[in-house]
Amino acid sequence: MPITGAPGALHGITAERESFAAAATPGRSLTSPDGRPPATQCQLLVNVACPPDVPAWHAWSWTDVDGRFFPRAVRTGADCAVGAGRVWGTGVVNEDPSGAAPISGDELGRRGFSDGERYQAARPDYPADGLDYLVRALGLSGASRVVDLGAGTGLLTRQLHDRFSEVAAVEPSAGMRSVLAASLSAVTVMDGRDTAIPLPDDSVDAVFVAQAFHWFDAPRALAEIYRVLVPGGGLALLWNNRDESVEWVAALGKAMRWHVRQPYRASTDYSAVLAAGPFTDVARRQFAHQQVLDRRGLYQRVLTVSYISVMEERERNRVMADVAAVVEELPEPITLPYVTEVYRASAIRG
Repeated sequence: MPITGAPGALHGITAERESFAAAATPGRSLTSPDGRPPATQCQLLVNVACPPDVPAWHAWSWTDVDGRFFPRAVRTGADCAVGAGRVWGTGVVNEDPSGAAPISGDELGRRGFSDGERYQAARPDYPADGLDYLVRALGLSGASRVVDLGAGTGLLTRQLHDRFSEVAAVEPSAGMRSVLAASLSAVTVMDGRDTAIPLPDDSVDAVFVAQAFHWFDAPRALAEIYRVLVPGGGLALLWNNRDESVEWVAALGKAMRWHVRQPYRASTDYSAVLAAGPFTDVARRQFAHQQVLDRRGLYQRVLTVSYISVMEERERNRVMADVAAVVEELPEPITLPYVTEVYRASAIRG
């Protein structure tokens, strides 16, 4: 059966008679000749020997990720001489990653979170015991007025709404705000940011910031947060960090290029930053958390990472191919463990 693909890549090649490896080019897409929708997983095996000058070409098995296929498992070059099959769906051939031009923090924050629906579906909430600790430590009650600053699609906002009668959400991304407003009508959703909170002075009892403070201009943001807090009001920061003490999670981070491209370091201690602002009684705690996903959900979770979401398609495909090599070895359901960092601080009175 002919395999068709990107112009100049695969035209006129027959899987049963020709080596896919000889015809394919790294980064090229494959599509089924009759336009059939792809199966969740499919195999591509060729039944002729690999060309002697291309000993490293492999037969691939492919996994559907967000409507695209990525290489999952690799067989050695010798396996190119056995097997038979057809290609359904789309995919890319893996190759080594290349460097990418750096993106500024503001641009990464703006572009990296434009897909609010994916973010809402794929990201975890926050541990209940961590939130209970913050409520107690900051002396809050159900009648407290609180703000979720950098609220995103409202993952934390929903949990705050369950605990407090008056919740406002402030978010600069229109895509994120639209998802939040459509799904949580009881909360006031406002366009604003770390240095421009659209609230009057001394108007809220606590400000919560989840998975966002690393994007902030810290000195200016802390001054603005202090402005809207009542005297002695509370500030809470939260981060869900993947627990890389677990072997497969560390392998996932490596596949994601996290230690090279990460927008912040999970080990950063923000205590001194908070204490340098108009805040006191700074404390840092950790809580265990987890997210249960199937493989597709884990792929979506990876695709919400800011620097991955803004990559050029070819580079993102390379990253997702390496991610798939880790994910496809995991039994479902997959429990992704987190270490959730929380900070509490109180506004200095007077």
